[in-house]
Order: sequence, then structure tokens, then C-alpha cells
Amino acid sequence: MPPQATPPVQTTPEDVRPTAAPVASELTQLLQTMARDLANMQQGIEQLKADQEKMASDNAKAVDELKAGQEKMASDNAKAVDELKVGQEQMTQLIAKVSEQNPKPSAPPPRPVASPTRRPVPTHPSP
Repeated sequence: MPPQATPPVQTTPEDVRPTAAPVASELTQLLQTMARDLANMQQGIEQLKADQEKMASDNAKAVDELKAGQEKMASDNAKAVDELKVGQEQMTQLIAKVSEQNPKPSAPPPRPVASPTRRPVPTHPSP
């Protein structure tokens, strides 16, 4: 005798609904949680982008300020060098002017020549 087929179990829509409803509500809740998490992540990403743009802007501003400071220091140094050169030239002119007013003797007066000192010659008694 051939095996008998078992009759299919018939389910009614009422049987499916109770199982599907909790699954659907769980899925809805899970999707809502995921949507909230994604929105929070998107906000975090946008905040990171804004922070990065501000940091880049701040860095660019700092670089500009450093460049301006370096240019000012270079300008101040060049000005100080010019002022030192002018001061040196003025000192050189003043020294030359004073030297003209108070000429140095062309040659120092000759020193008297000291005659060599004579030493007495010891006399030896004659034998």
C-alpha cells in the first residue's frame, strides 16, 4: 500500500494575524530605532564636518597671522639695520670732524738718547 499523504493543515487568517502582528510591531520598533540612530549619526557627521571646517578656517587664520608677524619682523629688522647704518655714518663723520679740529702731531717728538752709563774699570794692583 502506498504511503498516505497527510492532509494539509489549513490555517485561517485569524491564525496568521496574531503571529504577524507582534513581528510587524517589533520590526516597526526596530526600524524606528535604526532611523533614530541614523539621524543621530548624520547629525554627528554634520557636526564633525562643521568642526573640521572651523578648524581649517582657524588654521588658515593662524597661518595668515604668522605670515603677517614674520613680514612685520622682517620690516622692523630692515628698518633697524638702516637706522644702525645711519648712526654709524654719523659717528664716522663726527669722528672725522673732531680729528680735523684736533689734529694729531705728525710725529711724536724724538726722545732724548740716553748715553750709555760707564762703569768704572776696576784697577788691579800691579804686581
